[in-house]
Amino acid sequence: MMQKNEERISSKLLTFVPGTEMQKWNMMVKRIVKSLKKNPNDDYDTDYLDVDTLLNMYIEYFRAAKKSQQKKLSKQFARVVQHTDARNEIDPDNV
Repeated sequence: MMQKNEERISSKLLTFVPGTEMQKWNMMVKRIVKSLKKNPNDDYDTDYLDVDTLLNMYIEYFRAAKKSQQKKLSKQFARVVQHTDARNEIDPDNV
């Protein structure tokens, strides 16, 4: 896959990634860029990405985001449950 196509596809697929994280993503992608010649007679190289490696990176990023979201939700749920339990406790002195 050509690198210019990756930027367009990643922006559509990684909607769950904040803008500040996209810079980190772009740096990771730059590490896997391979410069190849389309035609052996050309003097210039074209930047390509290995699709399998890119797909693996998408999956790993999604897993990390999912795990992070699960932790946030479980902490929020624990706070809500703790708060409601504190309100529902019966004071033995007032019974």
